[in-house]
Amino acid sequence: MSFPRYQRFPHRRYQSFSGWPMRAMRGGDMSTKDHNKTLAILYAAIGSFYSCGIIAAPWIIEKNFRRPEQIPTAILVFGLVSLIALLFWLSAIYMHRRKRIGRTLALIAAPITLFAFWPVGFYTWWFMHSDGGKAMYGIREEGS
Repeated sequence: MSFPRYQRFPHRRYQSFSGWPMRAMRGGDMSTKDHNKTLAILYAAIGSFYSCGIIAAPWIIEKNFRRPEQIPTAILVFGLVSLIALLFWLSAIYMHRRKRIGRTLALIAAPITLFAFWPVGFYTWWFMHSDGGKAMYGIREEGS
């Protein structure tokens, strides 16, 4: 029985001698549009995650905040989560439309993603600072 996942391949320097082709890197054929679409979908998913917290906020407040002095803290947390959810939704929408403000909002939201969704944060930072990402949003190189 042959399982392609568990097949052994020769070391890279010996592959030219053995006649086996090099395996292509997964995701290496993605265009700039594909990267942008992927980021817009990821940001919409993160915005949905924070929106679920906003929807569940009344029940969370009812169960956990019993004393009157805890109400300002609850309002502050609700407002902060609302602003973060709005930031992610707006950046997803404007990145999908390829507006210049979408890149700015995504770069503002990237440090926020480093706390919970760190691969998305690094992916955003990498794509938005790549040549293709800058060209897509109309950013010119001024120092080169």
